[in-house]
Amino acid sequence: MTRKIKYLIDWDRKITELARKHIKLLSKCQRCGYCCQNTRILVTIPEMIRILQYLGVNFDRVFFIEPEYYSVTIRTRTIGKMSHCMFWDGEKCTIYVVRPFQCFTYPVIFHVGYKDLATFEEIDFGFAYFKCQGRNKHKLRAKIDWLTLELLAYERFHFLVSNYKLQSKLVNRDTLKTVVELNAGR
Repeated sequence: MTRKIKYLIDWDRKITELARKHIKLLSKCQRCGYCCQNTRILVTIPEMIRILQYLGVNFDRVFFIEPEYYSVTIRTRTIGKMSHCMFWDGEKCTIYVVRPFQCFTYPVIFHVGYKDLATFEEIDFGFAYFKCQGRNKHKLRAKIDWLTLELLAYERFHFLVSNYKLQSKLVNRDTLKTVVELNAGR
């Protein structure tokens, strides 16, 4: 494993553990699939490696490289008239244990502009509150202390920039698939 990829994997693990420790769910997910409705579910190199290790499949079966953006997305499929992540089976995520960061933290979104996002509700008594944007009456709600939210938004932003720099180099060299598959043991 290259030093840069190992560094990204370790950094991703640190951010993920911090998010898991600090996000408190206030209600139960209704499994409506709203968070899985997306045409561009971006993934990082550590997430690609984890998903391929879990599934035991090749890169092209799961991911699509968008060379014009130097980004990688999870393939999607149409359910009804909506585009969904290929891992949404209509009731649950089939890669739940290795789902990407943006999926497991939802409705909390670690973005430097989180206060401008629809999922953000308020800051109250030192906590930031977020809610699912799905149509269900009983929405998934979560809270996180605002200091950890600020720290994670900053860390996640810098992690994504570092990931993107390496990913764009690998896309330019047409070696991203090979590097990810080798690190996943494929």
